[in-house]
Amino acid sequence: MPDYSVMELLCEELNITLAELMNGEEDEKSIHTYDNEQIVEMLKEIQNLKAQKALIMGYCLLVMGGVMLALSQIFGGTDIQDFLSGFMLGLSIGEFLAGVFLLAYYLAYKNKRE
Repeated sequence: MPDYSVMELLCEELNITLAELMNGEEDEKSIHTYDNEQIVEMLKEIQNLKAQKALIMGYCLLVMGGVMLALSQIFGGTDIQDFLSGFMLGLSIGEFLAGVFLLAYYLAYKNKRE
């Protein structure tokens, strides 16, 4: 979904209301009537919720990566345990990187909004 500020400009260029754009039909045919401000507020809230979801997932991945890193250090001894230890170490690094990426996405979104 495009940024909510772009959608208002698009509606101005198309000479339609934001409600018509969101419904995909003209107001006369639609049973739903929304004020443009209501729609913009809903779009802002949806984008904020998506950013907060990224923040929570980023923290969860960092915590899971830390747990996997600690568990990978516990295993060891036989060939199978060494394999599991290495596998868990690789997973922990992947989780750390994904968590850092999601946190960076959240911070970029937050800075863009300010």
